[in-house]
Amino acid sequence: MFKNLKEILPDGKVKRQKKDKRDLPKARGNGKGVRIFIWTMIIVVGCSGVFAYSKAIKADKVTQKTQASIEKLENKKVMQTTSAYDNHTLLMYSEAFLQAYINIPLSNEQRQVRTDNLTNYYAEGITQDDVSGFVGYRTLKDKTYFSTEKTEAGVIVKYKVTYTNVNTVEKQRTKPQKYKEAGKDKVRQVVEKYNEEVKHDVTALVNIPIVAEKEKFAVSENIYFSAIPTLNAEGVPAILNNLEESPETSASTKEDVEAYLMDFFQKYATAPLTDLGYMMAEPEGLQGIKVFDSIPYLKVYAGNKKEVIAKVKVIFKDKETELLQTELFTLDLEKKDGNYFVKALKHTLGGN
Repeated sequence: MFKNLKEILPDGKVKRQKKDKRDLPKARGNGKGVRIFIWTMIIVVGCSGVFAYSKAIKADKVTQKTQASIEKLENKKVMQTTSAYDNHTLLMYSEAFLQAYINIPLSNEQRQVRTDNLTNYYAEGITQDDVSGFVGYRTLKDKTYFSTEKTEAGVIVKYKVTYTNVNTVEKQRTKPQKYKEAGKDKVRQVVEKYNEEVKHDVTALVNIPIVAEKEKFAVSENIYFSAIPTLNAEGVPAILNNLEESPETSASTKEDVEAYLMDFFQKYATAPLTDLGYMMAEPEGLQGIKVFDSIPYLKVYAGNKKEVIAKVKVIFKDKETELLQTELFTLDLEKKDGNYFVKALKHTLGGN
């Protein structure tokens, strides 16, 4: 057996078969170029995206800035328009026009001056009424600002006015006239013609259409008259005690509150605010305008914690005339160190 192995392995070693050397084919030279191209494209696309995003943000900021500028200009225009119509100068202008318009002088010469003056107020294209045929004159007796109504074109400023129309009427009258006849003094009645003024007061609402242009004004259309509307609302219920149906505090608490309020309202009528500062969170009072008279109505209700709510009718009177004035109050009272303190005072029975 060993002989056979010796024959197979003469040197006593296992001989390995030599491997053929096979070199792998090298990658083609253009592979590196492809990789460079791909990465270049990735970088270009990435940079383009960043650039596009940056440009979009910049464009969006520009758009927002432009929009903000437009809104600012529009708001400024609205503010200028609003301020022009809300400005006190509008009332100064309209009152000056009203004076010039309502007053119509007697002489034609002065009427021409009026016409020329009104031309300065009217917008271009407005034709004034001919007043040459008016026998008499017109004067503004009284005026009161009524309201300002906004329109699409501008505003209509309204005034309650009372003016006097004065007409001249030709009349006749007789008067004694002395004359001589045959050397004797005699008296006879003769007819005399004269002009008499007839006055008639008119009260109406004058409506003046006005537009604003570069902080100046013009009467944009012919003015018009209208009857004065009633300002009295009908069927409106009075504000009453909103706690009327709620249970009141105990009788002893009500007595304490009433005693306090008798003293408080005497001081409220006559004391200076410095003294009332010790009794009220926000001092106020009549400071001698009137004097306290009585409390004909008092309801006291429980409030929060140590507070009570007093609903009061108080009668004050004038020192000189003894005229009585009833005023309404709701007071939030808080007890501090055994004394009440007015946390809040309202001139109504409705608030709590």
